[in-house]
Amino acid sequence: MIKPIKLTDTQRMRVEEMKRMTPQEWDALCKNCGICCLYKASTGNQVVYLSKCCKYLNKDTKQCEIYADRLTHRGSCCEKVTLNVVLDGELVPRTCEYVEYIYGPAPEQINLDWSMVTKHEPGTPMTPKDFIQESVLWNHR
Repeated sequence: MIKPIKLTDTQRMRVEEMKRMTPQEWDALCKNCGICCLYKASTGNQVVYLSKCCKYLNKDTKQCEIYADRLTHRGSCCEKVTLNVVLDGELVPRTCEYVEYIYGPAPEQINLDWSMVTKHEPGTPMTPKDFIQESVLWNHR
């Protein structure tokens, strides 16, 4: 469900543009940062990113190894980044290109130390040490 957010005329225009995008145009917006492939926990208006990523993320290229089949592949943890997900503002960071397309550049960019991130095997429990050191938090709108 889309949260009611007061959008400017320009932001509303961008949302309408995104609604009309083809899948190829939508995918072309992605800057392949890989952050959406990190496991995360949501608490109110903050998202805490864990130091575990999807087992199909190539950490060097930030590309999904099963991209074409990511939404149907058994064992994949991927969820499609839709306009509703972007407008909800909790599952993707403020630095996500889809979010920036609507709201403009994020006030600060995030530089994640990928050496701290390990691949997660589904079914394996998470522990407190899986939280990224110093709790990387992003406040959303």
